[in-house]
Amino acid sequence: MEDDFVPQPSLAHRLSRAWQVVFPTRRKGPSVAEVAKERLRLVLYSDREEFHPRLKKQLCGDIVTAMGDFLDVAVEDEDDVIFRVTRDPVVGSVYNVSVPVKRVKPALQKAL
Repeated sequence: MEDDFVPQPSLAHRLSRAWQVVFPTRRKGPSVAEVAKERLRLVLYSDREEFHPRLKKQLCGDIVTAMGDFLDVAVEDEDDVIFRVTRDPVVGSVYNVSVPVKRVKPALQKAL
């Protein structure tokens, strides 16, 4: 009957494994701190850029009213106006408001 001999790892190998457990090698991806910093930045950005729906509605209404002084706007209801906020690394927040327009008011066309 033969004994199944299983060789034991050397002392150097065991120390190497213990070292890896105590001091694991750094992962290739971003660190936990970097991920947390990015998440916090996104939360702060979304809080800062968040418009209350009533404020958004009022802002869009004011823009449509101001445009109405010069243009014939084709706004049937508030859903016709599209409001977007984007972030640009150079200028910061960019607000885009899309308003359907029929034409420049006839009285102003003569002046142009």
